[in-house]
Amino acid sequence: MKASAVVFALAVGLMVSALVVGCKSTTEPFGAGSNEPASMAANNSEATADMTATALGNQSGGLGMTLGDSYHLATTGTVGITDYKGNSIASSNAIYDSTSGWHTLTVTKNITWGFSSITSDFVYQYQFIDTAGKYQREWKKGLISSMNFKFAGVRDRERGTRLDIDDTASGNWTITGLANFNTNPIFTGSYSRSGADTLLTEKNNLRTLSHNLNITFANDTLIRLLPNNDKYFFLSGSASSTFHAADNKGNTFDRVVALTYNGNGTATLDVTRTKDGVTDTFTVDVVVGIFDRWGR
Repeated sequence: MKASAVVFALAVGLMVSALVVGCKSTTEPFGAGSNEPASMAANNSEATADMTATALGNQSGGLGMTLGDSYHLATTGTVGITDYKGNSIASSNAIYDSTSGWHTLTVTKNITWGFSSITSDFVYQYQFIDTAGKYQREWKKGLISSMNFKFAGVRDRERGTRLDIDDTASGNWTITGLANFNTNPIFTGSYSRSGADTLLTEKNNLRTLSHNLNITFANDTLIRLLPNNDKYFFLSGSASSTFHAADNKGNTFDRVVALTYNGNGTATLDVTRTKDGVTDTFTVDVVVGIFDRWGR
């Protein structure tokens, strides 16, 4: 059985520009129990990989998209009216609370990428803290030492090839050490996703899974791509995630997922069955957010 730790290497914008993970919730938490038939164990692990991939993907509206938004929020206070694909984005101007230091705004996206369509509504909050520990209204290179970020939202996504998705997501993270360009910033936080997905794959065709996935990042390192640069980083470190699901036939199962980003637009998922300890390995496309193939 493999350890449930994750090493990430992934390009990110100002406070991380693409990193991903998430999924949907059931009424029961991880560890509530598993009654999955042995004959379904491999299929359930593949379903876990499919749903984790969409939660990871930028183009699938997962955590990568959210973290990309954080860069624009920090530098402009908004997310803009269109993305680089010309998709429509509605974003309010950030409201700033000088007492708490929090900026708050709402974002609605209508996104089409290939066979994917996404409608998402988010409430974002972010906070700048300078080297003296005081709140700042705007991003200032060399002065802002840390950033706090949190969000909650709903994402409705239809993908014609492997999944139909309707889920909710939330997360919060902190990045420290942003002002000191002689050291690498530290990333700590969590991301959660819950909902009900219908799989359209050969092995899981028309199975509906209600599920939840929770990921925790602890003291990961943001490695600067260029010296004295505040926009581009690689993320390196560890994370742990848990996944619980129930299908429309009353079967439940738990998985522990360990992820390794391969630095080429793919990630390796080690999906461990908590019932018998068997680990299945998969490769996913973290840009598109889709299951790619069984690992070797």
